Amino acid sequence: MLLTAIVNFLLIAAAVYFCIVLPMNKMIERRNRRLGIEPTEEPADPNTMLLTEIRDALTGHNAGALRTDGTQPGLSGQPGTTGGTIR
Repeated sequence: MLLTAIVNFLLIAAAVYFCIVLPMNKMIERRNRRLGIEPTEEPADPNTMLLTEIRDALTGHNAGALRTDGTQPGLSGQPGTTGGTIR
């Protein structure tokens, strides 16, 4: 009984996806192309950028890299931390 319910759900989900969702996405894409609407990238969230920078510094992928403002990652001015302006 449970197996039958799972199979029925998967069949209905596949039918809905292939008969409704996929054609709608293609139709929207064609309409946007015809109207000249280009998909734009959303600007990155500052919190996400900071967390990515912290992750990279912790894993060593970005060891010694500079930020765009000329400082190293870290809390500058704090004792026992790296960071600040590179001279």
